[in-house]
Amino acid sequence: MTPAEYIEYANSYKRTQEERVKELLWTTWNTAALIRTQRMPQYKDWMKFSEQKKQQTPDEMIAQARMLNALFGGEEIVDG
Repeated sequence: MTPAEYIEYANSYKRTQEERVKELLWTTWNTAALIRTQRMPQYKDWMKFSEQKKQQTPDEMIAQARMLNALFGGEEIVDG
């Protein structure tokens, strides 16, 4: 393993550990907050899940790419 690879590995491990700490802090804070409540709220009310975004169709992706290409001054190259 080269020094650059080792550094990248160490940085990746550090980011993973930081995310784990954030997760544990979130769990700890919410547990403490729920313990202090008089009445337990419904799970679906306090644990909001983000709605999954609608997946783009291939035509929508192409339209978005063309719009960004035009925005940045690129030229459209068509095969065939």
